[in-house]
Amino acid sequence: MAISINHRFIERLTSTANYDKVNIVIIGTFNPGLPDFSKLDRDEKARFALIENSRKFKKFNQVKNFYDRPQNRFWKIMDFINDNHFYSQTGINTINYNGLKFYVGMDREKVFKKQQEFCYKNKVLITDIVKAINPLTFNSIYDNFPDTAIENAFPVWNTEEIIEVIKKYKPAKVLINFSADSKTTPNICAQVSRIKKSFPDIIVPSLKSTSGAAGFRYDVLIEDWKEHFVWKKATVKK
Repeated sequence: MAISINHRFIERLTSTANYDKVNIVIIGTFNPGLPDFSKLDRDEKARFALIENSRKFKKFNQVKNFYDRPQNRFWKIMDFINDNHFYSQTGINTINYNGLKFYVGMDREKVFKKQQEFCYKNKVLITDIVKAINPLTFNSIYDNFPDTAIENAFPVWNTEEIIEVIKKYKPAKVLINFSADSKTTPNICAQVSRIKKSFPDIIVPSLKSTSGAAGFRYDVLIEDWKEHFVWKKATVKK
């Protein structure tokens, strides 16, 4: 049998049904959904059952959007861009319980709706370079899903679909939210190079990663990201 895993949000990867214009495309790598159980053998089903019953997986499985895990800094950066007046008054380390980043105790569905509204209003399309993987094992796939594991999992690329979206909407910027020149992920980087070759004037590889593992402070990330959003105004109050 075989392991086959689609992107968690595969139906939204390049869907533009709610957009009349796309100003910014943000490209990440991959977020694994559930495996195709019909293709798993007995041992693979048993292995996934252990993963599925873990506390870590159950928390991860609650996310509703790209970059929605607590350790990722993306949505707080977007929240600053969306409501920089709040942070200019309180400081970037303040929790905005009415903002775009989910915190424990908040309503996930309401936060997700706000995130979607932010993207539709500001014409921001979030997508990933990989739409499915076919790994030999589950090792590392659901353990923070590192890019090196995705790289070696026989990816199904989303590159052509991304290129078609860019051709159709002609965004002002295409932002890459991972290292696009890493020697450890040559295949992923090659896909970014394809997009860059087609659209050299609008692609920005790479911004500082919003991943918690990357370890960048919020003030550093905001200064790096906000220049690409034309509606930003305020400076960061530390």
